[in-house]
Amino acid sequence: MQNTMAAGARLSLIFLAIVAFFSVARVGQQLFAPIALGIVVGTMFLPLSRRIERLGAPKMLAGLVVVMLVFLVTFIFVIGLALPVSDFIDRGPQMWRSFRLELASWKGTLGSIQEAQRQFSGLFHDRHVSSVQVQNDNGVQSALMLGPVIVKEYLLFVVSVFFFIANAAKLWHGIRGLPIERPVKAMLMRFLDDVETSISKYLITIAAINFALGLVIWAAMAVVGLSNAYEWGLLAVILNFIPFLGPAIMTLMLVFAGLSSFHGLVPILLPAIVYLLLHMIESQVVTSQALGAATRLNPFLVFVSFAFWIWLWGPAGGFIAIPALLTGSSLYRGAARYGRYKEQPVLASLEAEPHSTVAGLDRPVISLPARPS
Repeated sequence: MQNTMAAGARLSLIFLAIVAFFSVARVGQQLFAPIALGIVVGTMFLPLSRRIERLGAPKMLAGLVVVMLVFLVTFIFVIGLALPVSDFIDRGPQMWRSFRLELASWKGTLGSIQEAQRQFSGLFHDRHVSSVQVQNDNGVQSALMLGPVIVKEYLLFVVSVFFFIANAAKLWHGIRGLPIERPVKAMLMRFLDDVETSISKYLITIAAINFALGLVIWAAMAVVGLSNAYEWGLLAVILNFIPFLGPAIMTLMLVFAGLSSFHGLVPILLPAIVYLLLHMIESQVVTSQALGAATRLNPFLVFVSFAFWIWLWGPAGGFIAIPALLTGSSLYRGAARYGRYKEQPVLASLEAEPHSTVAGLDRPVISLPARPS
C-alpha cells in the first residue's frame, strides 16, 4: 500500500513539474523559443563545427562560420517567401477575375455554385447590411510594433546558435564531471549522443531532400507552363520544412496560380496535382528510405507534436516539433536502457572501454545492452 502511494506521489510530482515547465515556456515564449530554436540549429551544424576545429581553427571561428551560414539560409528563406507571396498578392485581382470567369463558364454544371456566388456578392453590395470598418492606422501600428519583436527574437536566436557551437565542448566536460555513478553517466552521455546524431541526421537529410524537391518542382512548373517557376521551386523548399501545413499552403497557392494563368478545369488544377504527386513520392518513398528505421517517426505522433508546439510557440514551435519528438524518442530508449541496467547490476562493475569522441572530447563509454527495437 505504501509503495503504491509513493509511486502515485512521484507520478503526481512529475505531472506537476511537466505542467509547470510548459506553463513557464508558454509565458516566456519570446525568450525561450529563440533559444530552443538556436540549440536545434546549432545541433544540426555541430558536425560541421567539429570538422572546422579539426583543421586547427578556434572554436569561436567555427561558431562565426556557422552564424554566417545561418544568415545566408535566413536570407534565402526570406527571399524565397517574399518573391512568390508578393507576386501572389499582386495577381490577386487577376485571379479573382479569372475565378469569376471560370464560374461563368461552368454555369451549366455548377449553377448552384454560381448562385451561391451571387448571394455572397449581394452581401457586400446591399446597403442595408452592416459593415465592419477597419482602422488602417491600427494595422500599421501593429506592424511597427511587431517588427522590433521579430528582430529581437532573431538576434537572440543567432546569439544562441553562436554560443552553443562555441561552448559545446564545455558542456560535455560539465557532464563528465557530474557526481553520479559511472554507468548512469555513460548512459546519459549516450542519450545526448543519440539526440545529437538523430537531430543532425534528420535535419540535414530533410534539407537535402527539400532542396532536391525544389529543383524538381521548378522544372515541373516550367513544363506545366506556370510563370516564375523558380519562385515556386524555392517556395516548395521552404514550406516542405513545415509538416502538413506547408504542403497544404503550397497546394492552395498553386490552385490560385492556375486560376490566373490557365482556363479550363484540368489546366487550372494541373500545377497543384503535379505538386501533390511529387510531394507524395518524396514523403512516402524518398524520405522514408533516406532516413531509415532509426529516425523514422510515426505520422500521428508527428502531427500531435507539430500541433502542440505550434500552439505553444507559434511558427518557431513548428520548426522545433520534430527535433523535440526525436529527443523524446531518444529519452524513451535511454529510459529503457536504464531500466535494463537496474535489472542487471553486474553492469555497474564493467570496466570503461576506450574512448568515443563527442564534441571533440574523448570520453569513456560503458558497454550497454543494444537499443530496444
